[in-house]
Amino acid sequence: MKTLKPLKMALALSLAAVACAFGLTACGSGNVHGVAATVNGVDIQEDSVTDGIARWRSAQNLDSEEQWGMFLAAYGYTPSDLRDAYISQLRDRELMKEGAPELGVELDTAEVEMQIQSLKANFSDDAAWQKSLADAKWTEDEYRAEVEANVLQTQLTTYFKDKAEVTDEIILETANMYSAYYNDRKRTSHILIKVDDSMDDAAKAAAREKAQGILDQIKAGTLTFEDAVAQYSDDTASAQQGGDVGFDSSKLVAEYRQGYADLEVGQISDLVESQFGYHIIKVTEKYEAPEEVTSLDQIPDIYHEELKQTAESVAAQKDYTAWLQGLRDAATFTQNPMPSGLPYDVDVNKYKQRYEQLMSQMSTTSEGASVLGDGTSASSDAASSGAASASSESASASASSASSSSASESSASSASSSSAQ
Repeated sequence: MKTLKPLKMALALSLAAVACAFGLTACGSGNVHGVAATVNGVDIQEDSVTDGIARWRSAQNLDSEEQWGMFLAAYGYTPSDLRDAYISQLRDRELMKEGAPELGVELDTAEVEMQIQSLKANFSDDAAWQKSLADAKWTEDEYRAEVEANVLQTQLTTYFKDKAEVTDEIILETANMYSAYYNDRKRTSHILIKVDDSMDDAAKAAAREKAQGILDQIKAGTLTFEDAVAQYSDDTASAQQGGDVGFDSSKLVAEYRQGYADLEVGQISDLVESQFGYHIIKVTEKYEAPEEVTSLDQIPDIYHEELKQTAESVAAQKDYTAWLQGLRDAATFTQNPMPSGLPYDVDVNKYKQRYEQLMSQMSTTSEGASVLGDGTSASSDAASSGAASASSESASASASSASSSSASESSASSASSSSAQ
C-alpha cells in the first residue's frame, strides 16, 4: 500500500513525542524484558519501548486488543514495525544528546525548568501534580527527561535554521514542493462601504442600503465594477489599484474569503459583511500552478517571501538530516530480536482477515457496518478508531510544512488592503 510510508513516518514522529525518558531507561515497571538495542554503549530497554507504545495507544484510544488489532490491519502495520520505529527514535535521541555539544549546543536547563514549573503551576499542590503524572504513567524524572529531549530538539532546530544557506536552487526546489499548495488561489478586488462601531443602527442600515444599491447597479449593467470602485469604495488604498487586494491570503478576514470561495474569474459576489463593513467582491484571476516551477516568476509575487521563509526551513532540515545521518553512520548500534509475549504483540493476520471482510461488506452497501449485525460492530468501531488515529498522525507528519506555510503566509500579505484583512 503506497499510503503506508507517510503514515508510518507520522507514527514514528508521534511515538517520539511520548518517549519514556531521554536517558533511555525503562519506564516505571522495571526492566522485565531486557535490552532492545544498544547505541554507543547506551542500552535502550525493551520495557521503555513497550511502555512508550502503550502510551501512544492510550493517547489514540486504541487500548483494547480489538481496537489495536483492527488499527494495525487497516494500515498494514505489524507490532514489529512499531517497535522498530520507536527504537529508531530513541536511538536518534541519544545520538542528538551526544552530538549537540560538538556543535556548541548545550541543553538550556533554565528553559527546561521554566516549562516544568509553568505546567506545575496549573495544579493546586504537589500532591495534585504527582497524581496527574501518575495518571499519565509518568514519574517526575521521566517527565523531566522528556522535556529535556524536546528542548534540545528545539535548540538544534534553531541552530540549523540560523546556519542554513538558502540558495536559489533550494528556493526553486521549495517552490516545486509547494506550488500545488497555491493552485487555484484567487485574486480579488473589492468595493468597501465602511461600517464601524461608532455608527448607530440607522447609519449602519444606511451603509447597507448604499452597498446594495451599488451592487444592484453593477448587476443591472448600468455601472461597471471598476467605476464603482473609483466612485464609492471607502478602502482608498485598494481603490488606487482598482480595488485589488491581491491573491488569497490567510490575512484576509474569514468572511471576505468565504465571500468569494465559490466564485469564478469575472464573477461578482453578493454583499459580504465583515467587521469592516460591506464588501462587493470580484474575482479577477485564478492561479494555475505549472507542472514544474523553473522560475519564481511563475508564482504570484505575494507568495515569494513565504516561499523563501519555507526554503530556509527546507535548507535547515537538509543540514539537520545530514548531520543526524552522519551520527548514525558513525554510531555503534545493535538491535536485538523482538521477544515474545509483549503486550502490543497481537496476531495481525486474525484482524486482517476480519478487516478485509468488513471492508468487503461495507463496499456492497451504503449503510456500511450498521447492517452487519452485532457480531461485527466492534470491528467497525475499531477500524474507525484506527482510521481516525492514522488520519490525525498523517496530518501531524506534514505539520512542519503546513505550519511554515501558514506562519509565513501570515506575514506575507502586506500587499492586501487592511480593509479586507
